[in-house]
Amino acid sequence: MSTQCYQNKNGALKADSRNLDGASVTLNIEEGVNVCGADYGLVIFGNKTVANVKGDIEATNASGYAISGNGNPGCEGTTLNISGEADIRAYQGIGIYIPQEGTTNISDKA
Repeated sequence: MSTQCYQNKNGALKADSRNLDGASVTLNIEEGVNVCGADYGLVIFGNKTVANVKGDIEATNASGYAISGNGNPGCEGTTLNISGEADIRAYQGIGIYIPQEGTTNISDKA
């Protein structure tokens, strides 16, 4: 677990390809990186959006989501890859909530 936390008031990172005219978005969170936010650590949505997580993601609020998506139209088609020794935490909240259609892969010691 990393000691440095890259934090924002409500949420830390958002990966969104919805307004990019068909372009893709890839977000890589490498080992040794700790991303945390009050309501969410990472939000992923939009067709052709890929998040590769090897670092730590956490939500610090009781109702927060460490990793979340959005089930609304236009938010589907995501790929979430969690691997290595990624640590996904939500204190009294939800670790992973991905309501949209897409692919989620979890491997290694994650």
